[in-house]
Amino acid sequence: MDWKKGKLSNSLAKALHQTLMQIQNTIKTGPVKYAEQGQMFSYESTTKSILIDSDLWDELCLTGYWIKDSLLLRWAELCEQFSFKYFPAVTKGLVLDVLLQVPEVAREQKLARDIYLRLPDLQCVWSEKYIKSNSLEVDHALPYSLWHNNQLWNLLPAHKTINNQKSNFIPSPEFLKTRREAIVYCWSQLRSNEQEVFEYEVDRTLGGFNNKTWEEQLFVHMKSKAEQGIYTRGVKPWSVNVNRGG
Repeated sequence: MDWKKGKLSNSLAKALHQTLMQIQNTIKTGPVKYAEQGQMFSYESTTKSILIDSDLWDELCLTGYWIKDSLLLRWAELCEQFSFKYFPAVTKGLVLDVLLQVPEVAREQKLARDIYLRLPDLQCVWSEKYIKSNSLEVDHALPYSLWHNNQLWNLLPAHKTINNQKSNFIPSPEFLKTRREAIVYCWSQLRSNEQEVFEYEVDRTLGGFNNKTWEEQLFVHMKSKAEQGIYTRGVKPWSVNVNRGG
């Protein structure tokens, strides 16, 4: 959170920058140069971007959900092999423990919850039921179990009865379109209260933050992710009858 707000200490910010630069250079001099003899990826220095064929990217997006665990296991095995001579304590079990760590989600959810509780006449983003503090739940619009996305724009206010119904289902694209105004309203409130964090996360999600078009771009992104989950991962689409002010 301090990183997103630009509040890291100078020493930590310097160490982080050095680490990210080393990772960046390793990617360029490793897989970009050697994968398929340099034919799979290319590097564009002006934008500091890795380029990949769009059809291959689409395929990786579709299959990544199934191959992620096998890639992590293979990487852990390689780390053990690389470390055997000088760092024998680095085993694949130790590496897997690190690779499988997930970020602490409670802190950002509390941030969103505190913002929503300050809003007058708060309503469920899905059903328009009025919400009080004891009935507010912060819902991952795109299920955390699938995308592990805990960014503010994916955290929306839901009545606990509605959130229980939604569970790990995905809002259908058609239902999302009917709830667009309510979703964008929540985004505007999150941005107003935590501008640095919100814009940082949207920038990382969309590859840039355009002050004029971010709402439409972000909604299209959410809708496309919902479609991907439903039509390629087979997750059940979800919707609810809207109870105006109920």
